[in-house]
Amino acid sequence: MKKVNITLDKEVNHWARSRAAARNIGICRLVREMLREKMQEEEAYLLVMGQYLAAGPGVQKDAAAPDLRREEAHEP
Repeated sequence: MKKVNITLDKEVNHWARSRAAARNIGICRLVREMLREKMQEEEAYLLVMGQYLAAGPGVQKDAAAPDLRREEAHEP
């Protein structure tokens, strides 16, 4: 594992300490878990976006649904 030093302002430090204490872990572990979670979220997003873009245009449109006229779309 690679060691990294970070600098936090007082407000962020206080928040991180209280969040870590509530989970009974250290700030290092809290930051490590948060970064891993963020990395996994971004990877999942990129995977889904790639699948969406690979599917091509017209994926969202339901072919069985008729197009509404402007007046119908804006009826109360």
